[in-house]
Amino acid sequence: MKGLKTRILALLLSFTAVFAGCDTKDDNPASPNNPSCSANGGIFLSARIDNLTWCADSTLNGALSGSLAVSGASSGNSRTISIMLDDLSPGTYSAKFSRNKFQYSDNGNVYQSTNTNPGSITITEHNTSLNFVTGTFLVTLNNNTAGDKTLSNGSFKVYYTE
Repeated sequence: MKGLKTRILALLLSFTAVFAGCDTKDDNPASPNNPSCSANGGIFLSARIDNLTWCADSTLNGALSGSLAVSGASSGNSRTISIMLDDLSPGTYSAKFSRNKFQYSDNGNVYQSTNTNPGSITITEHNTSLNFVTGTFLVTLNNNTAGDKTLSNGSFKVYYTE
């Protein structure tokens, strides 16, 4: 199962890179945690990285066996955030390598959540009628050679299909 999730995460990163140049609409509502980020069709993925607000230009998502894969990329640089959500009910959960996994890529450096230093993710709403999930997160990710990266003030809203 871990191998399948890793492959799906890699596939989402590939798709994100392809769709990173998609246009966004300026008249969409902003992310609640990062007001400078405009949403893309009502969906968004944003965080503070290195004391700068990062916003995904494109966000991809899809349902997978009770888990939800979320990935976003920005066209202005080669940064992506990918999340594999195992817990979708409203509440606060640990974000680690083994469950609710995070991955961040920055110019070829890949950072991942760890079991030894788990972050937190809060699912604020899971609307099963309209098929969307919203949440917030704070996580420190590790790259064995490049060190740690903290994704703070993170937020997302994604729609999914069943």
